[in-house]
Amino acid sequence: MPDFFSVYVLTAAYLASIVRHYNPIPAASGPTLGATSGNVMNQDDFQALSDKVEGLIESHSRALKENQALRDGERGWRDERRQLLEKHRNAKSRLESLLLRLKALDNS
Repeated sequence: MPDFFSVYVLTAAYLASIVRHYNPIPAASGPTLGATSGNVMNQDDFQALSDKVEGLIESHSRALKENQALRDGERGWRDERRQLLEKHRNAKSRLESLLLRLKALDNS
């Protein structure tokens, strides 16, 4: 699974490619980011896109934290299960030993 930094870099690269597509490096008299003609992205569109990207980054970060918490929880219940199985085996062994002793006493 990619980490937060790699997702951030890929997102930034994607955002930069969108900006270049809609706002190529202007000639001295070419359109600018704030212009509204042709394929030029206006400032509001850019800000909306930027906000969406930031929202995606925040969602990804929350998902990573939640995933880690779930993995930690799983690790905890797996350890608890292993301990309970060990206790069960020990109790079963003691019970079988006790039953054998009782049978031996009964037969004598």
